[in-house]
Amino acid sequence: MADLVLDCSVREFVPNVIEPSFGIGRILYSLLEHSYWARADDVNRAVLSLPPAVAPIKCLIVPLSSNAEFKPLVAKVCEYTASFIMKSEEETDIPSFE
Repeated sequence: MADLVLDCSVREFVPNVIEPSFGIGRILYSLLEHSYWARADDVNRAVLSLPPAVAPIKCLIVPLSSNAEFKPLVAKVCEYTASFIMKSEEETDIPSFE
């Protein structure tokens, strides 16, 4: 039986940049992934339901139709919710898709 000698060398490498596995991008993606869902009966209508702690707008009153009959009702609802410090579509920068 012969003795075998191996010459091994170890090269150490220290990275200059350490990227953590958490960051704002991953946090936002996780938040959107868990908050964006589609209804089972209507897949084309998706819902983004953000938790109240991170939602930029807590409640938004948007008329779904430009029919003149709805304007008094929307104005009445906006007047009622004004005491809760909410904004209507006319007060925000959200574009209208008419």
